[in-house]
Amino acid sequence: KQDDVSTAELKGLNERQKEIMILLQKSNVALTQTDIQRELNMPKAAVSRNIRRLELKGLIEKERIGMSNLIRLKKS
Repeated sequence: KQDDVSTAELKGLNERQKEIMILLQKSNVALTQTDIQRELNMPKAAVSRNIRRLELKGLIEKERIGMSNLIRLKKS
């Protein structure tokens, strides 16, 4: 389907960033950083760092809700 993460989008991403992108795509809803951390069993710092990089690349968007960030794939 059209909103699948394309191979082109995954090009140039590290393994963790790819995992985050694929998880977000499969979940189909916005996830918190804690969800991502738990699902992928990744250290908190690694999740934050990789999410920041994905955000800079314009692949995801972050929405601050209270104390958490909701992370979702950016609509292309």
